[in-house]
Amino acid sequence: NDVLKRQFGNKNVNMSHVDIKAPIIAENGAVVPITITSDLPMRSDDYVKKINVYAEGNLEPYVAGIDLTPANGKAEFAMRIKMRKTANVRVVLETSKGKLYGATKAVKVTIGGCGG
Repeated sequence: NDVLKRQFGNKNVNMSHVDIKAPIIAENGAVVPITITSDLPMRSDDYVKKINVYAEGNLEPYVAGIDLTPANGKAEFAMRIKMRKTANVRVVLETSKGKLYGATKAVKVTIGGCGG
């Protein structure tokens, strides 16, 4: 929550319009596959401009920031992240109109990916 507060201030994160696909159990925290999708529009006047990814159990929770434009056509991104231990993966989308949307998914890590 401190990281989110530093990044977005007191702006409200609407917990909708975001889907996180991630394994319930990740056997190796060094390579946890996630896919982020959203049904928000990608029009020139209203689009998802950034996808922010956090792994709450990491020493540095901010994992990635992906910039998008309307040319992407859809707000969707797949990647592999490192997770130190069992924790929530949190995603916050920023729109071109300044709105924030988010989702959280719990992932159990059996072997830590950050030396743990």
